[in-house]
Amino acid sequence: MVLGTGGYAAGPVLYWSYRSGIPVAVQEQNAYPGLTTRWLARKADQVHLGFPEALDHLKPGATTAVYEYGNPITPPPTPPPQRSAAKGGLGIPQQQPVVLVVGGSQGAMAINETVAELVRSDGFADVVLLWSTGHHTWKTYAQFHEPPRRIVKAFWDPVAQAYAAADIVVSRAGAMTTAELCAWGLPSILIPLPSAAANHQTKNAQAMARAGAAVHIAESELSSAGLMNVLNSLMSDAAKLGQMAAAATSRGRPDAARKIAREVLRLVG
Repeated sequence: MVLGTGGYAAGPVLYWSYRSGIPVAVQEQNAYPGLTTRWLARKADQVHLGFPEALDHLKPGATTAVYEYGNPITPPPTPPPQRSAAKGGLGIPQQQPVVLVVGGSQGAMAINETVAELVRSDGFADVVLLWSTGHHTWKTYAQFHEPPRRIVKAFWDPVAQAYAAADIVVSRAGAMTTAELCAWGLPSILIPLPSAAANHQTKNAQAMARAGAAVHIAESELSSAGLMNVLNSLMSDAAKLGQMAAAATSRGRPDAARKIAREVLRLVG
């Protein structure tokens, strides 16, 4: 069998497999499915969706099995780390709220510069900042590393301790990141990468916002004052944060990888 994950390069291979009678499965990560998924959904034996919203844009075949198992991620440990233990391990006072900022392994320049402006103006005075800058820009922002009130890393790997300690996350809206946020039940402020193919990160952020799990800020509207206003509003409203956390948790699919693998193996069993 052949499993494609939606990229353009997968299209010809999946189509050849379909024409050759080889079982075909497609795994679509984003809320708005890519061209390959839209084209092959009616021909595939299985379609696996990371976002349930993607189904609105697909026309599966009469015999196509569609599964909404979510995106395959490394699930939170069982049992998940306690927030108090995670804070203690990082030297963070228990009463201090924690904001985690992540922009992916490469970082996110717009987010990093906005956060740097806030740090310079002491905008994070009342919260602990856990900041993943990305490998290429870590040297630029390492000067702001001042544990335990600010912990600046190139990349949190593993990220479990940071997720466990965080009260809210500021992030891009990539499919795997949003899947992790939901699996961990974390409220988020999502700032999509505007240059992402087919603007899929914006669609992801919009889906998360409609579900009540996130606040969506377009990068074109991002400012240090605006971001701080949103953070202050959320951090001062425990009920709102709780509602967002519950909405994220309801979309969490931490065992997606196992379930997708199980169904895919049925095609060759």
